[in-house]
Amino acid sequence: MFEFLKRWFQSSQTDNDTAAAESAATGTAPGTHIHYDPHLVSHLIEDHRRLEGLFGRIVAASQARNAELLTKNLSDFGNAIRDHLLTENVRFYVYVQHTGDAAHADVVHGFQHEMRGIGKALTSFLFRHSEREQWNDEAWSEFARELDAIAQVLTRRIATEETTLYPLYQPPI
Repeated sequence: MFEFLKRWFQSSQTDNDTAAAESAATGTAPGTHIHYDPHLVSHLIEDHRRLEGLFGRIVAASQARNAELLTKNLSDFGNAIRDHLLTENVRFYVYVQHTGDAAHADVVHGFQHEMRGIGKALTSFLFRHSEREQWNDEAWSEFARELDAIAQVLTRRIATEETTLYPLYQPPI
């Protein structure tokens, strides 16, 4: 156990060349304890398909004006998106920022920053509408407008992640 702690604290003290050499040998991102997972990107893409399906359920409940089902679907979607974002933040973004060059790190940081903003707006949307007590015509119209805007943002984001961001995830060199 003490050896683990020693390695943990020493990892921040090793120079970049040593960290890179150790990373290649252990399959971790330099300066981290995050291992390359050859299934991570496919898992994240599967998450996207599942999130799209859950989002479709939200749309259907909204169109049916079924507040009870809508609340359940908002909760299910919220749980799934939080799990997905946590996986991206901990296992994907940190790994890619430490394995690529400075240009990759900047691209990844930009994506991560943008996703934080999307995540905050999405969390606010989910909370507001999950807690809504009255669903009159005006509330349903407001919800539909916001839902459409969120659908557009998420559709663009998913496409961009899958075509631009996810290909940056590679085994350490």
